[in-house]
Parts: sequence; C-alpha cells; structure tokens
Amino acid sequence: MADKTPTEVPLFPLDGAVLFPGTRQMFHIFEERYKLLVNDVLEGDRHLAIPLLRPGWEAHYFEAPAVHRVCGMGEIVWFERLEEGRFNLAVDGRSRIRLLEEVRQTPYRVARFEIIGDLRESGDAPLIAEEISRLRRLAAKLTELFPQFHREIAPLSREGASPSEVADLIAHRFVRDVYDRQSILNEPSVSRRLQLTRVQLMMLIQRFMREGDYREFVETLEPH
Repeated sequence: MADKTPTEVPLFPLDGAVLFPGTRQMFHIFEERYKLLVNDVLEGDRHLAIPLLRPGWEAHYFEAPAVHRVCGMGEIVWFERLEEGRFNLAVDGRSRIRLLEEVRQTPYRVARFEIIGDLRESGDAPLIAEEISRLRRLAAKLTELFPQFHREIAPLSREGASPSEVADLIAHRFVRDVYDRQSILNEPSVSRRLQLTRVQLMMLIQRFMREGDYREFVETLEPH
C-alpha cells in the first residue's frame, strides 16, 4: 500500500505549544493566515506541523520568525467553524518530524520534512525496562500523595503502550515548561527520553511535597 504521509506540511508556529505523538491538543484559530491554512488543510489530508517559536519571535511574528526544527506533526480530527471564519480544532499528534527547508512563506509557511523514528541502541532494552519501572514507582508515589492524579498516570498501565508512547504521554500530561517539553520532543532515543521524563516527574513530586499546593497545576491540565 502506498505511503500517504505528505512530504510537505503547512506550519502553524506557536510560542507555547509542543505537540507530542499520540496526544491531543485543542486550538483556537483566529488569524487570517491561519484561517486560510485550516481551510486548505481541511480540504486536503488534514495534516499540519506545530513548531515552537524560538525566543525573540515577537519582533518578527508577522514575517517568518525562527522555529525549532524538530516539532510534532498532527492531524485535525475535529473542528468547529465559528463566526468570522474562526475555528476550534482538535489535533492529534501523529509523528515527530524535522523541518528541512521552507518551500513557501505566504500566505502561510510550508516546509519539507522528514519523520524522526524512535532510536533504540543495542543494549537499550534493560535500560528501557528499568526506566519504565522507575516511572511506575514515581507514578505510584504521585497517586499516593495526590489520588486525583490517578487518571493522569494511566498511560503507564495502558495495555499495549510502548515505552516511546509512555514517555510522550507522561511528558504531555506533566511537563509544563515549554522548553523542557521541546527538549523531550527533540530526543529520538527512547531510553534517554524516558530518563528526561522521569527527571521531570520526580522534580514535580518534590515541588508538590515542598509547596503542598498543586491546585494551580491541576487547573492547567488539559481535558482528555
């Protein structure tokens, strides 16, 4: 069967969003160029990339500010048309990609890309198994302290979830700093990505235990 993955993808650069494979994010589209992008994407394969804007983007926002070349490519799985051509969207992350070159910048940016596969080095299997075990112990500690997080750590016990999916899902749910999220997205090595995610989860638990107030964090959790 022919591969239907596109070789070029429209870009929807943002300053506060990192899209992981296997996760869903909601977006509100109101800028004219992105309303046009969404209309075009809905008439096509419904794929778009969401690269993170690099610091300093504000000075060139309406031009083509620099973006991180590793980003998530997603598919629009639900949309709602609003007044004045605006949209609400649900986008499911499909792949990690690396942007190679931009082929168009108006009316919106389009780039060629390559898909980044998971990297598993020889001898990684025991390390991956140990990292999953450590993540599960941390998750158990988190739910012991704060039972309301039980739903958030469900990916660790989801039947059939791969180590790569576990790392991405946990990062999506618990890592809030956008540059920490980008660092995890950048990492092709499954074992290293699990390590980065585990460190972030451990730091979060330590913060909750130290400050004793997790309400602000709970309010930022996205609905499933």
